[in-house]
Amino acid sequence: MFDLQFSHIIKNGLVLYGNRSNFDSLFPHISTVLRDKFFALFQACQLTPEGRQRPIAIDLAFEGKVQSLPMISILLTEQAFETQGLSDMSTDNHLHLLSLQTVDINIYAQDQDVVRVLHAIIHASFLQYKNALLKVGYDNLRFVTSSDVEQEPRLKAESNSLSNFRRKLRFSAVHHLYLPMITTSSSVEYPLEVQNQMYTLSNGQLGDVTVKE
Repeated sequence: MFDLQFSHIIKNGLVLYGNRSNFDSLFPHISTVLRDKFFALFQACQLTPEGRQRPIAIDLAFEGKVQSLPMISILLTEQAFETQGLSDMSTDNHLHLLSLQTVDINIYAQDQDVVRVLHAIIHASFLQYKNALLKVGYDNLRFVTSSDVEQEPRLKAESNSLSNFRRKLRFSAVHHLYLPMITTSSSVEYPLEVQNQMYTLSNGQLGDVTVKE
């Protein structure tokens, strides 16, 4: 769920920093002229060629629904957090599982400055809404790394731009899954013992194996 929740964080951030005074706070140490340019680019990339409002596309990895740039793609990976026993049960009859969840966020755009702006907005959004992640069971929230801006020649955009650009950010968090222990009737559960399970021998004949709990 970390990828879905992060997509909401980014959507909220895009709205939050659509306000000019909030946007200016992202770049306090550059000239007003350059801030004006960045804000104009940020506004322009949210318009269709006909001038209609179009939100910046956010694509969960492998959905393939995005047809225009700029685009923000989010990919989730998950792994065990250090060492833990899956049977860990607390005194209040709940089960616990800790996992390290990571999101890779790729920014694609036709202009390097648009990539720069979206990079700053994603960083700021993570900081602005980190308390919301803490409330839903995440801890040890971390910004891990960010790549250099790279050309992305494989990506076909809707314009005739000579180059498209990409930058990747990675964020991670420890997630605490906290579940009540559910008592069920054994009559509706599959038994854990397996008896007379047929399988094929290397010589083509059928054999059987009996495994008991």
